[in-house]
Amino acid sequence: MTTTYTESLRLALQGDGDNPETWGAVANASIISLIEEAIAGVKEIDITGISNIDLSATVQNGTTDDARHAVLVLGGVLGANIDIIFPAVPKVYIIKAGFVGYTATLTHATPGPEVVISPNQTALVFTDGVGFYEISPSAALLAANNLSDLANVATARTNLGLGTAATLNVGTTANKIVQLTAAGKLPAVDGSLLTGLSSGGTMSSQNADNVAITGGTITGITDLAIADGGTGASTAAAARANLGLGTAATQNTEDILSQAANAGDMVLLAVKTASSSTTLDFTSNITSEYGTYLFIVHDIRPATDNRALIIRTSTNNGTSYDSGTNNYQWLQIQTKTDGTTQTIVDSTSTGLSIAGQDNNAGWGVDNGAGSGIAGHIYLYNPLGIVMPKRLIGEFIYRNSSNLDVLVKCAGCRDSTAAVDAVRFLMGSGAMTSGKIYLYGIRNS
Repeated sequence: MTTTYTESLRLALQGDGDNPETWGAVANASIISLIEEAIAGVKEIDITGISNIDLSATVQNGTTDDARHAVLVLGGVLGANIDIIFPAVPKVYIIKAGFVGYTATLTHATPGPEVVISPNQTALVFTDGVGFYEISPSAALLAANNLSDLANVATARTNLGLGTAATLNVGTTANKIVQLTAAGKLPAVDGSLLTGLSSGGTMSSQNADNVAITGGTITGITDLAIADGGTGASTAAAARANLGLGTAATQNTEDILSQAANAGDMVLLAVKTASSSTTLDFTSNITSEYGTYLFIVHDIRPATDNRALIIRTSTNNGTSYDSGTNNYQWLQIQTKTDGTTQTIVDSTSTGLSIAGQDNNAGWGVDNGAGSGIAGHIYLYNPLGIVMPKRLIGEFIYRNSSNLDVLVKCAGCRDSTAAVDAVRFLMGSGAMTSGKIYLYGIRNS
């Protein structure tokens, strides 16, 4: 058979019987090394001049090329705004702009949505093969701006429940708020308009700017109503509630800004906990608000020994999950801590195996107390209806020989139908313990 290549990363898919004497060397050079290049590779590209840069014209099947690298460092001096043309396949990039002059636009030969990169900008972007999208907290408040980037400060004050006094300064002249002196006394003010003061007692005979209270205690004071300029409360918590202040009122500004920034990046959508669970299902979480999804696996441990962790997908929000022959294609590149390696593939699978080889004592996941699977896997554009639903990830687990196994995996639901739910399960048996976190990465 003839070797073929994957669409997005152009990795070698050796056919049955191919390269009998050099199979391992081909796997190292045309698969493993290129996966490392796609996940962690950094490539410096000089874009000096005024001409567009076409990275799609230099792609290579089974060998290194610029467009496969995870990080592209763009340098040089631009004499005009240019386009950088990428291959029309799904991919995540980190772009670091070290150039000066003009801007560089990330696009495809057939333009869709585009991302414009400015000098000295660093951006996390991804393409679904049609257009580019930036993953950044661009709509969040920035701590460095000290709230100067609020769209409407008056609305912000209203939302915080603040009154008109919030914009007044302290002082003793017109339209100022009177502040007690360091000695705890009223400063010199005109008290001629004060009313309702009772006569009698030593206080009534003292000057307004020099009232002394010595000895005794003050009791029976009613909380000053909000309508009269008070808070209607005798505790700080009750006062905040009466004034309509939210929980943000007791936080520091930098904490609020940090939370706002996180809201523009990855958003935690759901957490599933295994407890002798046959499956862990994520339903109602995949929406048009997010284009990419990240599953983080924390110590999922199988109930029985020598198992594999498997994904299946649904097109009806989890009513049923696709499990037919030829539904999935996948590959795993596995390396043990004793240096042993193997690559396993399946192009006609009933489920997408992402970590471990089922019923294999050397390569399956052990069910011991110190074992378990940890890692992550990305799901790209699940609601799209043009391309198969692709996933790529990396995991580590321990086998029954007490050896750790590193897995780099990739695969797809081999259908263009939109996916709206995801199921995790073992090749056989239940999951004793562990958690899986689902994060959504916004489209823009």
